[in-house]
Amino acid sequence: MGFCYKAKLGSEFYLDARKSMTQRGEWKKVIDEVNKLLGESIKTIRPSIAILWLDNDELTTEENKKLFTNEGKLKKNNKKAKRLNEEYIQIVGQLGLSDYKDIGIIEFIHGVYSLRGESVERYVSLDQELYYKTDFNLEERSKGNFIPITEIEYQEKYLEDLKKSG
Repeated sequence: MGFCYKAKLGSEFYLDARKSMTQRGEWKKVIDEVNKLLGESIKTIRPSIAILWLDNDELTTEENKKLFTNEGKLKKNNKKAKRLNEEYIQIVGQLGLSDYKDIGIIEFIHGVYSLRGESVERYVSLDQELYYKTDFNLEERSKGNFIPITEIEYQEKYLEDLKKSG
């Protein structure tokens, strides 16, 4: 038996989540700027406001590869890497992303997480509304950031979006 919810319009969670989703799209600009700095054409970076973190396999020059750990995190014990990270943090700030929080962090802050044996399923509709399906009372845990909906409403919205995108 599952419970279904929609994020309450104007709630603290809703506003924080929408900001995160909007800012998430802005990271493409960060990637473009990082590519200019490195002279590379990487396609993905991990959205981080503190340290540049990318997919090592996308780097083409040995010089650039030496600046990053095997996991793709910029090294801290290298002068050039430190300068690069300072420039990266500047770029993040200039693009208005210094306060970026990933949706997973926002969910946790607002009580959208599963304890042992519980489950949470997130669905973001085409109109950027957030829907959740849980096996616990999310409305209570999140202190009123969600409104309960029926499972039929949840499924109808999902199917409506499938038809639009299909």
